[in-house]
Amino acid sequence: THNLAAEAGLDHYELSVYATKHPGADPLAVARLGYAVLEGDLHEILRDPTNRFDAVVLCRPGNFDQFAAEVRRYQPQAAVVYVAEAPFAVRLEREAELADADGPSRRGSTLRRDAEKSWRIERRAVSEADRVVSVSPEECARLQGMDPAKPVDLVFPLQADIALTADEPGKRDGMLYTSSWTARDETSPNADGMRWFCADVLQNVVTILPWTKLRATGANPPPGIARLASAHVELTGFVPDLRDVYEQARVVVVPLRFGAGVKNKTVEALQYGVPVVTTTIGAEGIEVPEGLSPMVITDDPAEFADAVVRLLTDGHAWRAQRRDIEALRNHWERNRGRSWVQVIDDAIQGHVGNRTPDEETG
Repeated sequence: THNLAAEAGLDHYELSVYATKHPGADPLAVARLGYAVLEGDLHEILRDPTNRFDAVVLCRPGNFDQFAAEVRRYQPQAAVVYVAEAPFAVRLEREAELADADGPSRRGSTLRRDAEKSWRIERRAVSEADRVVSVSPEECARLQGMDPAKPVDLVFPLQADIALTADEPGKRDGMLYTSSWTARDETSPNADGMRWFCADVLQNVVTILPWTKLRATGANPPPGIARLASAHVELTGFVPDLRDVYEQARVVVVPLRFGAGVKNKTVEALQYGVPVVTTTIGAEGIEVPEGLSPMVITDDPAEFADAVVRLLTDGHAWRAQRRDIEALRNHWERNRGRSWVQVIDDAIQGHVGNRTPDEETG
């Protein structure tokens, strides 16, 4: 939402935001940026004839399933843009594979059924929306395969106006994991990655570097994550300005074992210029020009720990990765893809061109 708002600009669009979930976050933070925050029942908001939207951007399949029909019925003038930031069905399928790692399980079967339902919603969303937005070339191709006639826009998830943090490894310390939590969700990719890192990676790191620690951000961690707090694991809670923790961290870890699409936490760390150690899932969708190594990518716990230790202790290795990160940032500046302004403009114009006579007079 902030990316859309920052790129579009308040002088181009008046933006209203409705959050179906905001665990631990402050909705007023969006209002302080100058955008309208919608509160109450979104169904009633859409049905209110005094509200008139030119475009409605729906993120995630569950939200499309719940609200798209209401938009079409009560806001017929509005273009509908579906944001497929990460195919949830892929995430569920990968989670099922982990659940069944030691043999078929009831949880694995449930996850696969949920994945099939999610695929049905996603295909319908692609078919019914005016435009579709994805964040990686791979996912754009997948979505275009669902409906070759549907416009699919690539909008890489770069945050606006993130400046590099200082190139001073000697003034940094420790590891950083930026996360968000839902207090009762012990099974999210973030929670699974945190448990895997603490169980299989962290001990190898602190055996060599007993002074170091992992700082994990995010309000309302579930009980299983809260219990991981120790001398080597600090749960910082909600951080109003993540730049503060990126300025301090020597290494960012993204230990995700399942999920889908481009991981914003990985892109964000690279935008801030902090070396990253991640898994193949954590690096997914980030295309890196040949010859650059801005991330260490490994799914092996011992290799993951070795890379973290090297970046925590070897200033030359840290600066070499930092130089590749800066080169990647320059590549992103030259290859930003489409902007949200262009996407929304095209969605509105395309929808107007396809209105029925009833819509024109309704």
